Amino acid sequence: MSFMERCFFHLSVISKRISDLLEPAINRQFWVKAEIASGRECGGAFYCDLVNIEAGGKLIAKVARTIRQRDLNAVRGLFTSKGRGFKRRS
Repeated sequence: MSFMERCFFHLSVISKRISDLLEPAINRQFWVKAEIASGRECGGAFYCDLVNIEAGGKLIAKVARTIRQRDLNAVRGLFTSKGRGFKRRS
């Protein structure tokens, strides 16, 4: 298939389709299992890339995320209550 024959989709169409698929879960809380590949804290928020990597080391999914200060504090509290470290890097 040549470049000119490829099918293109508008970002809004893809976003709507993803929203339609996730709508049943959006009304409930859920956790996402992923690794943090990179991250930095700035202005109270945490900016990071969440990834899934296969056993062989192949990257199969990557999403940029922002964890807002309120949620970041809740995550820190959860880790602390379970006796696990969640430290800020200087």
